[in-house]
Amino acid sequence: MKKSLPIIIVVAIIMGAGIWYMLTRSTSTPSSTNNTASTNSAASDTSSNPGASTSATAIISQADLAKNNGKNGAKCWVAVNGTVYDVSSSRGWENGQHVPSDGSAFCGADMSNVIDQSPHGAEVLSSLPAIGTLQ
Repeated sequence: MKKSLPIIIVVAIIMGAGIWYMLTRSTSTPSSTNNTASTNSAASDTSSNPGASTSATAIISQADLAKNNGKNGAKCWVAVNGTVYDVSSSRGWENGQHVPSDGSAFCGADMSNVIDQSPHGAEVLSSLPAIGTLQ
């Protein structure tokens, strides 16, 4: 029993830390709102605040889309069939363009026509965060 006590204590500490992490992570997530005016401003603020989040009901202007061109620290947003997606953390996107597309797919623009020519097609979009609707 004496030899297993330190192991039990270490396991209890690790489990407690894991529970604490999960609880603080779930309570610090910002709540979404259905107020269109506030989601529009949230969409505008995201280009200057990379940590800001928007809801899928946000209306994204062409200007806000263009600001998020993936260059100089800006987020990388693309629009496809009226929906704007954040591809900033997706593989293959570097310095504002989709590297495998040899420059035909780039951030800050409507890529509806380009995605149909890609080998993966539009199915890949289901794994990306939809942040709003293109105005």
